[in-house]
Amino acid sequence: MDATRSGLLEATGRHPPAALASLEMADLIDRREVADLLGVTPRTVQRYTERDDFPSPAKLVGRARLWERRDVQRWKKKTLPLPQGRAGHRTK
Repeated sequence: MDATRSGLLEATGRHPPAALASLEMADLIDRREVADLLGVTPRTVQRYTERDDFPSPAKLVGRARLWERRDVQRWKKKTLPLPQGRAGHRTK
């Protein structure tokens, strides 16, 4: 994504919220970039976001969500790979 503040303004017509002003936009990644970082599909990222332990996104505008790269990297190191098999069943 490599969004910049000016790129975000051009794309959305809005300024980023003040709470995000101190964050470097290059350190924020969208769902597709999260998928690339984790080596999964964007749909799998969607499922991960439903987990209690997955980092909360920083919401910029509407439904667009961006995550801090370092939070996703920490989660990956701590959590992945997930156990294989159906929920509640472990494969041997």
